[in-house]
Amino acid sequence: LNAVPDARLASFLGNSARAGEQMLVMLNDFLDVSLGDRDSLPVHVEDVKAGSVLTRITELFEAETARGRLRLEAAALPPDLALRTDPTLLYRVLFNLVSNAAKFSPPAAPVRLEARAAGDRTVFSVTDQGPGLSDADKVRVFERDQASSSLRVSRGKAGTGVGLYFCALACRLLRGRISVTDRPGGGA
Repeated sequence: LNAVPDARLASFLGNSARAGEQMLVMLNDFLDVSLGDRDSLPVHVEDVKAGSVLTRITELFEAETARGRLRLEAAALPPDLALRTDPTLLYRVLFNLVSNAAKFSPPAAPVRLEARAAGDRTVFSVTDQGPGLSDADKVRVFERDQASSSLRVSRGKAGTGVGLYFCALACRLLRGRISVTDRPGGGA
């Protein structure tokens, strides 16, 4: 992009590249759900710096941030936090969670993406200031058929719901857990 002399064209190309990557993540979610259902989705574990995954997510949402549609704050605590995981699956889980948080948060309200050490585990959290979820929806938000039907309609936002179901599958394959809770002061 540095070779493109027109700054507006370079920005447009950068935005297009990020939009293409976002579409690829969503398409892969659709394709991988059937593999995950059969526990045949490949998992490639390696050493990963949490901060590098958070940086990649932040870069992917750069266009939304620049337009003021999203205020994404990301931090790894401690900054050199490392873990053993499949970086691609982790990235896709965090992408889906940030995407949902951005969708339901008021414009310019912060969405916080954090990785922190918790004993021998790493906890990733995405917090927003949206309307939150009812207790009934919290129980079923990561289920296959529930995520795409009643939640989407009742909350009035576009989406397939496949992303949250994929998140649950990926977390199970990575031997992790995923859940949703209320955020003090509103949101999830």
